[in-house]
Amino acid sequence: MSNPLVVNPDAAPSGFMNAGTGDNGWATGISIAESAMDTFNGFKDGNWIEGGLGMLGLAADAASMAIDPFGTLRCRPRRRS
Repeated sequence: MSNPLVVNPDAAPSGFMNAGTGDNGWATGISIAESAMDTFNGFKDGNWIEGGLGMLGLAADAASMAIDPFGTLRCRPRRRS
């Protein structure tokens, strides 16, 4: 017996690009990958504003990685004892 007021959950995503949690699947938490996914999804859906903002974020992440690669990767130099 099913209740019409209860919504069944969607099937869990199983593809490589959308597997995982969050809006960006496996890319969640990796800023440059999230920006690339936002750019792709924006242009794929025909939303030029979202795609443009994703491209701006992608350029900012790339510049951040070029200027300070260890800071972008959140690595700290080892301290001497």
